[in-house]
Amino acid sequence: MVETADVYEALLVFFQTATYPGVTYDPATRERLVGAVVLPGSIELNELSSDFAPARNHRDDLRDHSGWLWSAILTFGVEVDFSTVRKALQKVIHINKGRIAIQRIRYTHPPRQDPNTGSRAEFVLNVLVQPL
Repeated sequence: MVETADVYEALLVFFQTATYPGVTYDPATRERLVGAVVLPGSIELNELSSDFAPARNHRDDLRDHSGWLWSAILTFGVEVDFSTVRKALQKVIHINKGRIAIQRIRYTHPPRQDPNTGSRAEFVLNVLVQPL
């Protein structure tokens, strides 16, 4: 059975070890330049919801936990290119008797004229639990 701690640990390891190249812009040409890899300033992992289904091999009044939606919010001190992590999330992450699949990603990037902040991404992930 997949526990909350299993999901948390799998997501934390994934996002801590993913590659996030920094982005700058040439002031003269405004060309986008992908540079050195940067680390997230913060990683916040939270459960958003739980799903339930009729229990297998039990009476109709029992429900089994069938999955979750999780949120991973990453912030950076500079603008970041998320293409590498997006491609990595196209593959399902397997954990115990479950799997983690990306549902969507929402990005926020700093304004190019005044980049006082960095990129932020919210990943929404579907955790599917295999029935016992």
